[in-house]
Amino acid sequence: MKYQLEISTLLTPVNAHLLFEKCEWPELNSFDREMIGDYFSNLVDDIQMDSALADWTFTIIIHVGTYWGAKDIRIGKRGIIYTDTKEKVLTIGIPLPYHKTVGWGVEKKKRFAAKIPDPSKDKNVRLIPVDFTKYDDMGSYIEDTIKIALQSLFEVGFTLKGCEVRLK
Repeated sequence: MKYQLEISTLLTPVNAHLLFEKCEWPELNSFDREMIGDYFSNLVDDIQMDSALADWTFTIIIHVGTYWGAKDIRIGKRGIIYTDTKEKVLTIGIPLPYHKTVGWGVEKKKRFAAKIPDPSKDKNVRLIPVDFTKYDDMGSYIEDTIKIALQSLFEVGFTLKGCEVRLK
């Protein structure tokens, strides 16, 4: 099985008025992507894999900045399976706090695309609570929560084509 990690955001760009020019998402430049990539590579090296999944690709899409008011990491339980290309895609949402919660938080409420959905109606998501106040800056927060989310995803594992994928 091949593993891919993609990191993006659901936040509105800082300079949305320049949407067709160069938009900026400072949150995506505040952490060490190479370190996260290395962590991900080391993590997937410890995953048991059934030989029936050798030609499959598992893609994890991490959205940094999800919903206005979110206080939990959101890990998708089911994901999407593309049988024709042999790919499974799961998403992870990393919440960002408003700047009134912590000084390093996101400053503009209008940068959030939507309010948090009702968790009682969303049974296909596993939630991991986050304490924003234990972090001093956005970079260390994002790095740590991505690691927590990836570790949790692979500890719990998932099933693909009847085969369980999880850490040894």
